[in-house]
Amino acid sequence: MDRGEALVGLTDTDDVWAAQARGSGVQLIYPRHDLPGERGGGTLVVPNAAGLVAGGANPDGGRALLQYLVSTDVEQALHASNSHNIPLVSDFEIDPRYRVDDPMRLSIPLAAKVMDPAVKEAMERLDPDRIERLRAPGPGRSVPNETGDS
Repeated sequence: MDRGEALVGLTDTDDVWAAQARGSGVQLIYPRHDLPGERGGGTLVVPNAAGLVAGGANPDGGRALLQYLVSTDVEQALHASNSHNIPLVSDFEIDPRYRVDDPMRLSIPLAAKVMDPAVKEAMERLDPDRIERLRAPGPGRSVPNETGDS
């Protein structure tokens, strides 16, 4: 295999839709996290996020932008785009090909509470040699070093 090809990979849906639009043979499978038949145990759905910066210079403009972003017009446009975003606020019928049946239900406050320790544990488990290879220039993704340089 070459050109970044793989038998199995993990990504988010907008990358799948973009690959399919380019004619790639990428297929999508929504994994389940609980046993079949248990409601709220399907795949994790991660919505786009936007927020206000505390102490920002233009809170009224920020609130206006957030109101615009959750408008029906924007949600419909995002769903009709190549990313096929799923509306969170508006109640319009979405294309069934992009519907996530039985999304995973989770507590946002609990997830926020355990996020920092989980990320810390994951970072401790990462292979330092692999991180250095990712920082090396070349094709594919690289991560910045401690100074912020790639």
